[in-house]
Amino acid sequence: MPAYLDEEQLGSDDIIGFPHLLLCMGVVVVTPDGMHGMHFTNRGRTEAVVGYLAEYLRSNGVTGAEDMIDLYGSGNFKIRYGGGGKNAWKEEMRLIAGAIGYQGKARGFDTSIIKPADGTYVEYHRDPLRNKIKIFYKRNEKMDFTRDGGLHPTMVNKGGLGPSRLAGTSSAAVKVTRSNKGQLHEVNYWLRLTDFTI
Repeated sequence: MPAYLDEEQLGSDDIIGFPHLLLCMGVVVVTPDGMHGMHFTNRGRTEAVVGYLAEYLRSNGVTGAEDMIDLYGSGNFKIRYGGGGKNAWKEEMRLIAGAIGYQGKARGFDTSIIKPADGTYVEYHRDPLRNKIKIFYKRNEKMDFTRDGGLHPTMVNKGGLGPSRLAGTSSAAVKVTRSNKGQLHEVNYWLRLTDFTI
């Protein structure tokens, strides 16, 4: 079952979805065994909570750079960083990489290109046979999310990590129209995926 990560939730799966990325950023760490993600809230909170991502990775057997293949961070660069754009994104990705011990390529999709009114839903898929990542997206206003009050992925709580009993996202579906046929858009990697080496 895919992991749908709301604000400051962490989770692991071969499909990780991030609802409502506007001020937020969806970060995914790829390992040989899967993907681990965290939904970072506004930029001002990153330094305060990035250690929880490192702790979560260690609890899942990811202990060093040799255990990590890729690092992704997608969000609305225009809203999240104001005038800082891509350079501010790189700075934040360096901060995250340093905290988790990652070295290599950092990649990201700037969702501001689609001018969403209420944020963007971003979904990462991992093909375990080829260890290849695909990124899909849709404007948040074109999605239907099911929320419930059950136990959800690990969340940053006061004083540490713990399960969240807050209403969380349990499913995400595209609002079907004649033009979209109920499908997410796949990122045009050549045109839209930003990367640099850390």
